[in-house]
Amino acid sequence: MDQAQLNNWWIKVKTQSDRKSFDRLYLATWYNLYNQAWRRVEDEDVSKDMVQDVFIKLWEGRESINIKGSVASYLNVVLKNRVMDYFQSENVLKDALLRASQIMDAVVERSESGLSYEDTETILKEELAKMPKNMRETLLLRLDDHSIPMIAKSLNIADQTVNNLLSEARRRLKENLPRRFENHNSLYVILFLLELHKTLTHS
Repeated sequence: MDQAQLNNWWIKVKTQSDRKSFDRLYLATWYNLYNQAWRRVEDEDVSKDMVQDVFIKLWEGRESINIKGSVASYLNVVLKNRVMDYFQSENVLKDALLRASQIMDAVVERSESGLSYEDTETILKEELAKMPKNMRETLLLRLDDHSIPMIAKSLNIADQTVNNLLSEARRRLKENLPRRFENHNSLYVILFLLELHKTLTHS
């Protein structure tokens, strides 16, 4: 699509609240935005919702939004920010903690630690909060069963960077969790770390 045409439609949207121009802009750009979102999150519904959010914000903020450059580039940036918001969202954290809870359930049966899920969840959240943002996001996505290439693509980093971040996250957890669980069955800690290690390193 001709960038000049897209920009012309945007000018009409901004200055005249022209709904037809907005619809044309949407139809001309939504599929490319959807593909970008899907490549990062690999979820059809989530990708559609993200694109929808981008255009809702564009329409609602049309009078105050000032776009320097092409409207297509602006939409790409807004979508990228939306993707990052998603990976920092509570939903991703909940999915990751659910996976961690499944690990814990198996471990508790074998260790009889008496430690509650709520206690362990609190400790894990506190340890996650201590990590740098990119390390925390990488670990959460891995716990949510994302592959190394998928994480790299989602966060726009190299595969080796993902591996390095996961290695450092494992090192920190291995070092810090035993101290956090020092009043509980040591077998629980050992088994939990082993199960967590298998989860983070599987292909």
